[in-house]
Amino acid sequence: MVTLFQMSAKTAGLFFLIILISACADDATVSESAPDQRAVEIVNQLLDEEIEVEKRRNLAEEYPDLAVEMLNALVHDLETGTEEEANRIPWIWRVTIAAGSRNDVEEIREIMEISLPEENEPLLNWQCVVLGGGVVNGISRQDVWPRPRIDEILDGEPSLQDRWQHALNESYDYASNPDLPNPWRYDALRMVAMDEMERSIPELANYLEPGLNDHLHMGALRGLSDIQSPEVANLILENISGYSENNYNIALEVLMRTEDRRETLRSAISDGRIEIEDLNSEQIEILGLNDE
Repeated sequence: MVTLFQMSAKTAGLFFLIILISACADDATVSESAPDQRAVEIVNQLLDEEIEVEKRRNLAEEYPDLAVEMLNALVHDLETGTEEEANRIPWIWRVTIAAGSRNDVEEIREIMEISLPEENEPLLNWQCVVLGGGVVNGISRQDVWPRPRIDEILDGEPSLQDRWQHALNESYDYASNPDLPNPWRYDALRMVAMDEMERSIPELANYLEPGLNDHLHMGALRGLSDIQSPEVANLILENISGYSENNYNIALEVLMRTEDRRETLRSAISDGRIEIEDLNSEQIEILGLNDE
């Protein structure tokens, strides 16, 4: 015969088991982070090749309030190294560079929370594009120094700070991998520039050497542009004859970013390393060289 006490214990145990199973089910649902349905509908249009490319490009920027949800929809269950990932990456980039350019603390923090690899995981292709090509690049386009801005965004978030540093560590090997597309390696170089300058500057300088792919030159130039160091100007000038026309013009933009760099540029014009005719009228005016 089962006593009242035994019956109560069994009932209590069964009740506890039901609660535990329910809690686990709830946790599983949360961890899956199902994308917002409105965002899914927009993403389906972004990926629809029957819609004109220009219309899709505009669509990627038309819903700033849904940017985080759109990113979640784009990367949800996305397998890295696949053709599907490669097809989605241009749209992942467009959504996130628009967000980076808005320079909103909460939006960027949420994007980084989705995109930062865990400390025991590698940097995935789409993550590199988001972090380097979207967040860093977008902030820099607003003429804001991205490294201190990201430090500010991640302030008080030790887990995200650790994951960010891990991602930066991973970016060095990613950038040096010749098997990856050069535009993605460009994004990794933008990330390298966010590391401690004692480590990042020598690494980026290696990518200024003549004969490298234009995307790698560009990534190094843009990366060095985001580093507040007096070393930057001379490093860029040392290799300036080896850049493509487009990268040469980017180098001039980088040299115009701060007064210290502008002073070095004036000296380079004075000693003939740079022709004044290579500058546009606005640059000449800023440099105070109108009469030369």
